[in-house]
Amino acid sequence: DLSAVSNETMQEVANYVKGKIDACKRSKSAPQAPSSSADELKKYKEMFFDPRYDGFGPELENPFTKIVGHGVDVTQVCNWKVDLWTKENAKKIKKYAKDSKIRINSFWSGYTGPAVWNFIEGPTTLGLVPPEYRKQRIADLKKGADFAAMIGAPAIVTHCGFIPEYPADPLYQGTLDAIGEVAEYCKKKGLGFWFETGQETPTTLLRVIEDLG
Repeated sequence: DLSAVSNETMQEVANYVKGKIDACKRSKSAPQAPSSSADELKKYKEMFFDPRYDGFGPELENPFTKIVGHGVDVTQVCNWKVDLWTKENAKKIKKYAKDSKIRINSFWSGYTGPAVWNFIEGPTTLGLVPPEYRKQRIADLKKGADFAAMIGAPAIVTHCGFIPEYPADPLYQGTLDAIGEVAEYCKKKGLGFWFETGQETPTTLLRVIEDLG
């Protein structure tokens, strides 16, 4: 609820983020954008998806303390490592949140398989649209819902992929069925199912909502 956060606090957060970005630019050790080389791209990604920074490891400090210091008391938990969604780690997250007086408003659930965030490979790799990954990702998102319930989050969030604009597209109905299955699973657990949008038109988004009932 951002209405409870003062303008001064929001400005402080903005200044903090800007300071971090500026410091990164000045630092000689800051990772540089990769060239077109596949090896360099892989190295660049590994820098930012280092498993040591999954937020659950016993060697890490409470991750919520970083935002509490800036007056933020509500946050989303995001994780893509399905094997980390365990009861043990859920207890850690709940303890971290309780100790920091943080309210978790959702769990951003990743999924297994390739995920390329662009408009070229994105349609064939992201979300529940690609048929070859759909079954496994339905299972992943259900596990994400289980984890969300364990940490006390009221909903899961994910990216459903590039939903086809044309309703007669063979991929449309399969994607719709997959979204419906995950949403129904969440509903039975008392959770909301929220998905990020932006790549589809408002017409397609409305169609999906209406078709799902």
